[in-house]
Amino acid sequence: MSDKQVRAQYTREFKLEAVRQVRAGQAIEVVAKVLGIPKASLGNGVRLAGKGGLGGVGGADKADRVSPGQMEIARLRAENARLRMERDIAKKSRGVLRAGHAARYAWIDPMKRCYPVSLSCEVLEVSASGYFNWLRRQEDGQGRSDPAQRHSDEALLAHIRAIHAEVKGEYGWPRMHKELVARGIRVGKERVRRLMQRHGIRAKTPRRFVVTTDSAHSLPLAPDLVQRRFTPEAPHRLWSGDITYIATDEGWLYLAAVIDLFARQVVGWNLQERMHRGLVKDALAMA
Repeated sequence: MSDKQVRAQYTREFKLEAVRQVRAGQAIEVVAKVLGIPKASLGNGVRLAGKGGLGGVGGADKADRVSPGQMEIARLRAENARLRMERDIAKKSRGVLRAGHAARYAWIDPMKRCYPVSLSCEVLEVSASGYFNWLRRQEDGQGRSDPAQRHSDEALLAHIRAIHAEVKGEYGWPRMHKELVARGIRVGKERVRRLMQRHGIRAKTPRRFVVTTDSAHSLPLAPDLVQRRFTPEAPHRLWSGDITYIATDEGWLYLAAVIDLFARQVVGWNLQERMHRGLVKDALAMA
């Protein structure tokens, strides 16, 4: 490599498309990430376009001399960034898809500094025109005389539902109020509490810890025949088993499993809603 750094060059059409996306309302950092170009270069391009000129040193003719390989690299970078953002949007908005369109719009609105609006709308299966119509209704219908009343109950509820889905139902009204304020939504605590209570939006209660082992007993103990010899020489010479419990949305389930220590594979298992002797006996019977 030469000591002089080689600067990437882009066609005039490529630069104009980047500037067009910024002027359409997208954040510079988002457009730069999607197109795979430096943020500073894009900012300079936007300023030059505002003055009636565009391009780097040497003018547009020099900028037009870009190889097909450079354009392909830029395209692949943009496609890779798009796929990563689609994955991030789908992960962060998990649960919002089950809500109505207003909740999806409310989630898209604060995220437009991180992801392109068009991409968020595509992932959340809503139209960009629908989002901008929703945004226009929020701005036109609230007025600006009293900032505390800037959001109607319907709009505020949409924000609450979106945040509730985003945090997987972990927030009650006190934390929900703090989150709304942190996102720039001015609203009173009592109003948040009243809305959440009226619409049945509440924090998930932590599951009670279930104690399943009690070593303090006077029951007879079986003799230890293994003596920590955990490497049998053939299959079905030594089995090991245990019981665990699994939390589900409908309650606890109990799993008993038997493993052949020679092959390190499960040879028997049983899953039931209650932990009793039949749980282990059925697992052994399968083995």
